[in-house]
Amino acid sequence: MTEIDFIDRTFVNFRDHPFSDGQGHGFRWVDLKAFRFPQDSQDPDLLTAVVAHEQFRDDYAGGGVDPDGSRHGPYWLHAVKPDEYQSVSKVETALVLEEWANQYGCLPDSLEDAL
Repeated sequence: MTEIDFIDRTFVNFRDHPFSDGQGHGFRWVDLKAFRFPQDSQDPDLLTAVVAHEQFRDDYAGGGVDPDGSRHGPYWLHAVKPDEYQSVSKVETALVLEEWANQYGCLPDSLEDAL
């Protein structure tokens, strides 16, 4: 299996930004985890390595990463298959993030900048 190294985490909590109604945060966040991987890696190898990595074992229920955990968010790890993922462009990715982030209305400028 391809070896990858976890190098950094960026956590953006919507609650940390001033929504005019005080509720627009919708209990949402973005948790970005960055990995270093060999230059000769192939996409399927990378997905397999990410799904197998302990940083993927975070149920986002407040306990953080559990190296022996069995969940990723609400998903059972045994049901997460790398071949179920599909490639998307940077433009498509940005559009999905923007649509999701703005689902309850406009974002504060500080949150726009953070995202």
